[in-house]
Amino acid sequence: DEKNWWGVYVTCSAVFEAGMWASVVGPLFITLLLLHVSGIPLLEDTSDKRHGTKPEYLEYKKNVSCLIPLPQSVYGSLPLSIKAIFLFEWPMYSRELRKLQEA
Repeated sequence: DEKNWWGVYVTCSAVFEAGMWASVVGPLFITLLLLHVSGIPLLEDTSDKRHGTKPEYLEYKKNVSCLIPLPQSVYGSLPLSIKAIFLFEWPMYSRELRKLQEA
């Protein structure tokens, strides 16, 4: 996942010369793909369709981060604004859940 790509990039950056800094494109591209295209959106949509009517799943979504691992007690107590800004908990990751709730 993207954390591995960033870890490799940061580890290697200690020996970078001038032109090598352009390699940041790799981790940025993977991160964008996982956040907006093929990773989290697809997984969350599938899970919402399959489990979106279960109360335990809704509780799980409230207390578990989709990207950055945190203890449930910490994550669950954070305001939505903090989750959105710092933990990438964006409304686009619950679009199928909203459709189910509107129906």
